[in-house]
Amino acid sequence: MVFTHTLAKELAPQVRTNSVMPGTVETQHHEIHSTAEMMENYRKQTPLGRNTFAEEVASSVLFLASDMSSHINGALIDISGGRFLR
Repeated sequence: MVFTHTLAKELAPQVRTNSVMPGTVETQHHEIHSTAEMMENYRKQTPLGRNTFAEEVASSVLFLASDMSSHINGALIDISGGRFLR
């Protein structure tokens, strides 16, 4: 968080700096690193009741890279379904 905010202040207006914080991402290959039981435990810990899909992370990054986010700088985008809310 501090790193993102520091870069956002120091590099503006030449560069916009934002962070994307994905939760547990469901992919077709998640079983390489996680068991079905682990994925289910992650789902249970997520307020929205499911894990994040890779397309959701990609669309958020695409938005941040587009002109539609031209005045967003120093943002921390949590894409975890609420799992990491403090």
